[in-house]
Formats: sequence, C-alpha cells, structure tokens
Amino acid sequence: MVTVMAAGSQVRLLDAADRAVLKRLRLASIEDAPQALLCRPEAERARSDEEWALLLNSKNWLAAFTDARSVGIAACVVDPATGRRYVESM
Repeated sequence: MVTVMAAGSQVRLLDAADRAVLKRLRLASIEDAPQALLCRPEAERARSDEEWALLLNSKNWLAAFTDARSVGIAACVVDPATGRRYVESM
C-alpha cells in the first residue's frame, strides 16, 4: 500500500477493501458538481456493488484523508489510444 502522510492528512492508494470509500467520494463529487464529470448522476447512484468493485479495479485510485475522514479522490488513467497517463480528480 502506498501512503503519504503530513500533519493529520494522508493520501493512499485504494484497494479492494475501499469500495465504500470510492463510492461515497465519487457520489459526493457528482452531487457537488455534476457538470464537471462525464457521467450521469442517476447512473452512478444505481451502480451495483459489483460495478463499484469493477470501477475500483479499472484504475489506480488515490484517496485523501484528513483526521481519518475521506475528503477527496483522484485516479490515474491510461489513454488506450495513446498510452499517455493523466490524472482525474474529484
């Protein structure tokens, strides 16, 4: 597990046990700024547990925590057409 810590904050790579963290943060991001994400909020809310697990395994997800409370996520994504890597943050 990759973890970076600083003054009460932590950023770490999510693993299979963190499906609920991904779901909670992604849904909160969508509710906060639906126009910023390329998805439909109703489709995201309707995802099954299996679909959340597939999403978690499809990218390298990082989560930020402050005082053990999850506060943000980002994903490292590879463009299949170019092989370029970029970061999506929510």
